[in-house]
Amino acid sequence: MKKKAIQDCLADLYYTAPVAEQVAVERTYQDLTVNEMHILSAINIRGEKGTTVIAKTMHLGRHMVAGSIRRLENKGYVIREKQEGDAVTKIMLTEQGTGALAVYKNMIRKGVADMVADMSDEEVDIIIKGMKRMKGCFDQVIEEYSETE
Repeated sequence: MKKKAIQDCLADLYYTAPVAEQVAVERTYQDLTVNEMHILSAINIRGEKGTTVIAKTMHLGRHMVAGSIRRLENKGYVIREKQEGDAVTKIMLTEQGTGALAVYKNMIRKGVADMVADMSDEEVDIIIKGMKRMKGCFDQVIEEYSETE
């Protein structure tokens, strides 16, 4: 019975989390989509890399990511820089992009703080253990489906 409750809760989270994220991003930054915010995050994580590396990081098509990067550049969130003698055009966050990403990360931190506010350390440890296991399951799915590409 408890496994069914976890399945139901997880199904609700699969739907609710992306919707909540979309609403929060769009209300905070009317000119950014959730996907563009994820691309800013990937650029931040991967460093000054090209479109192909960012696309692979996100498991998205290079052309889709290239279009989003072009829009982000037009909006002032990223710049593309081609070094002489380097085949790869590096993508970097601008001050505006770094600022937007900081606000986004702060929204996530606040959500986590609200979630664990009245939990004991033991309860938080159980949540962390479950989330790590869930992340492993997600990684396994990504790996399994990435191999077929």
